[in-house]
Amino acid sequence: MNLTIPKKFNRSKSKGARNKTPAGLSWFKKDASETIARSYELVSLLQENGYPIEIIRTERVGYIVYEDNQQVVAEPFSDTPV
Repeated sequence: MNLTIPKKFNRSKSKGARNKTPAGLSWFKKDASETIARSYELVSLLQENGYPIEIIRTERVGYIVYEDNQQVVAEPFSDTPV
């Protein structure tokens, strides 16, 4: 509710790009501490209800498609963990 929903998840500017499966991954910025803390509350709730959760961290997110104060969306590099 408090995060902006990015309008793009890939770098393509072609007409049909919006209809393709998004290639971008969403990442929290490391200084978005309040948002990250709230996401851990959600992680805990999901785990308690049987959903497996994996936390992934990287310094190399990929080609940035969208960015704001709390998050980035990036098309991953070939060596970006997914």
